Amino acid sequence: MGASCGKVSPEDRDREALTSIFKSCGGAIPVPGWKRQRFWCSDRQLFLWDGVTCDKNTGRVTKLELKNNNLYVHAHTALVVSLLFCVRLHLNVILSCR
Repeated sequence: MGASCGKVSPEDRDREALTSIFKSCGGAIPVPGWKRQRFWCSDRQLFLWDGVTCDKNTGRVTKLELKNNNLYVHAHTALVVSLLFCVRLHLNVILSCR
């Protein structure tokens, strides 16, 4: 029998995806960075992260509200995020098609 991989919880997958979004959309840039980024990339529960709404029963991300938050997003990133989470995005961003 082959080695088994540990199961990754849905919340851990959401956390990993959100952390990737933060890093790829200008959140990790010191200046200007995101205006609201409380608890992003932390071990805190996802519903505590600024702009993140989660389902009360499943803990899964249901909404990202990141308007006017200095996001820099490639057009394909916005599509991937919406497909990954199956959520409606509320973004007011500078889109880049590089």
